[in-house]
Amino acid sequence: MNGTDLYDLQKAAGATLDPSLRNINTNWQKLAFQNATNQNYELSTSGGNEKTKFYLGGNYYKEDGILKGTGVERFSARLNLDHNITDKFRISANFAGTQTSDHDNSNGSLYQYYTNLPWDKAYDEQGKPVNPLTAATWYGRDMTNFLYDQQYNYIKNKRQSLEALVKLEYDITKWLSFSSTNRAQYYHFNQESNGDVRTSSGTDDRGNLYNYYQDSASYISSNLLKARYTINKVHNIDGLVGAEFQQANLNDINAKGKGILQGVEVLDGTSSPMSIGGTKIARAFNSYFVQANYNYNYKYYFTSSFRRDGSSKFGANQQYGNFYAFGASWAASEENFIKQIKAITNLKLRASYGTTGNAEIGDYSAIGAYSINTQYNGFPGAYQSVYNVPNLSWEKAYNTNIGIDLGLFNRINLTVELYQKDNKDLLFNVPLPATDGYSYISQNVGSVRNKGLEINLSTDNLVGAFKWSTDFNIGFNKNRVTELYTGKNQIVDPISGYFILQQGQDMRSFYMRKWAGVDPANGDPLWEKLVTDANGNVTGKTTTNNYNDASLQIVGSATPKFFGGMRNTFSYKNFQLSAFLAFVSGNDVYNSTRELMDNDGAYYTYNMMSLDKDWSRWEKPGDVATHPKYTIKGNKNSHKPSSRFLEDGSYLRLRNVNLSYALPKAWLDRAHIGNARISIGGDNLWTLTKFSGLDPEVDDRGINYIKYPSSTKWFAGLEINF
Repeated sequence: MNGTDLYDLQKAAGATLDPSLRNINTNWQKLAFQNATNQNYELSTSGGNEKTKFYLGGNYYKEDGILKGTGVERFSARLNLDHNITDKFRISANFAGTQTSDHDNSNGSLYQYYTNLPWDKAYDEQGKPVNPLTAATWYGRDMTNFLYDQQYNYIKNKRQSLEALVKLEYDITKWLSFSSTNRAQYYHFNQESNGDVRTSSGTDDRGNLYNYYQDSASYISSNLLKARYTINKVHNIDGLVGAEFQQANLNDINAKGKGILQGVEVLDGTSSPMSIGGTKIARAFNSYFVQANYNYNYKYYFTSSFRRDGSSKFGANQQYGNFYAFGASWAASEENFIKQIKAITNLKLRASYGTTGNAEIGDYSAIGAYSINTQYNGFPGAYQSVYNVPNLSWEKAYNTNIGIDLGLFNRINLTVELYQKDNKDLLFNVPLPATDGYSYISQNVGSVRNKGLEINLSTDNLVGAFKWSTDFNIGFNKNRVTELYTGKNQIVDPISGYFILQQGQDMRSFYMRKWAGVDPANGDPLWEKLVTDANGNVTGKTTTNNYNDASLQIVGSATPKFFGGMRNTFSYKNFQLSAFLAFVSGNDVYNSTRELMDNDGAYYTYNMMSLDKDWSRWEKPGDVATHPKYTIKGNKNSHKPSSRFLEDGSYLRLRNVNLSYALPKAWLDRAHIGNARISIGGDNLWTLTKFSGLDPEVDDRGINYIKYPSSTKWFAGLEINF
């Protein structure tokens, strides 16, 4: 809201305000953001002879963030070498390095531009940012002005990575070969943040400084023995046997100090240390696998595989898991009776079944361990923190797929895939009572089923001088929780409280009070209350204006009904135009920002969001409104979590448009240039949605909170090949 809207709203609610505030309209959103630029330069060269080939490339990228005070700069380089030592023995080596620097001097503007009042002035009469801590007047609850803090505070990040890969290949016979691929990676990260004594984040500490360093190294070696053999020109057999080993080590350390003089950038300049911490992590994976494939005359295909994977993350008794897969396909278009149908250019039927493993769980989750970051009577102390789970093992997914590939008239290609995925023995941190001495225990419990349909369609609509092609894909997916642990039929998310895992329900089900609208008589908020019998069965429904009496229940799902995208490409002579649309439909998004910004007066010292299209606020008896009566200090907890803030997250977005022109070859020959192309275009140019927030595109949990918004980008580019 601007100053006028907020003044009128609060004045009508009985607030005592200075009339001059009505004409003060500081636009904090405009002050927080900017039109920004980015640059991307790439240069590469390649060459060689029959025995040796090389590629050398470099890249420079710089982007200024649309949020003032943010940005990133990146340098990268790559060298690829391929050499044939003999006709049978080959070696290749790849080397890459990247350095990325980014900074965040926004100082909370992503949050403050929502909350800061339009009545507070950003600059003083001399044009300098106002310091709320020393200002004569500051109406907002949070004494913060990000423009003032941006002069002094900063967060600087630097990332450096190096990667080297060496691959050896040797042909033992015409049908048998061996390869060994070895990759080593090193990563360094450093973060430094400063809270200047002159700012709100540093005044209590008389200035503070924080440093964090992380180093990690990993190595992976993959060794394969591959065979390929043909018998009587119709029996084609190939397969491989392999072993793979991976090891990673991570070390980090952090420290914070307070009492920093202005301008000091080293921790040695602090008057008092505040905290120090660090971590050492080592993990290893080990895999052995075999795969065999057979096809008869390139018509009937059969494949099978088996692998045994081990991870140091799991319990001592169950570190290894066995996984397998097999499948079959029929290239029906190779049959003579199909070849006679000229319209069919490709027809293939496929089916497969197999298992895969998931090891996404924290390191050292399965070994009984102590935390030693405490003290007793001045001496180092330790306490039990990780429960010993020797049988903790891999989460397994059982995948079933059926598919068909169809090509028609050499212009239409259709792929349809049906799948079912059952995840069992889920890795889950089961909460424990406080009396057990542990907060949780890591276990393999529960199962979830996903099943769905994926369709991909590619068409050449026009093939003459003017060409038009379309690529379209759409997916449908449903999931449900099929089993929980120890006989439970539901688990409420202990962190956000917005979700529930309930047997037979979608695993992304929102669980909260159900909004029932506004009482036309008095403007009170209403929620749904379920009436139950002695056995807990629901026998009826009513409404209540008491938030605590309202019933918790499943009110929606973050899982979309369908999702996909479509790309159209048009070309005529040297011109080419492409456009990509992305869409999502049928999912709910919880707009948690509205708990803060659409609060009906609960946070009256913060700004408020304006009413969206088709919204209305209750003002007098008889009003049928979407929003309750605005009351200073709030209207009966109407701003608390409920389905009131659950919105349709469907959207259609023009993700990308690109127009390019290839310069005529006659022009380029005179300049000894192979080819050159000029391009212009944009990203995120248009979005159609009913969602009231900045961006309906959220993570898979379906929660929209204060976040860095997607930006609209316009770009121009030039590509030259010599």
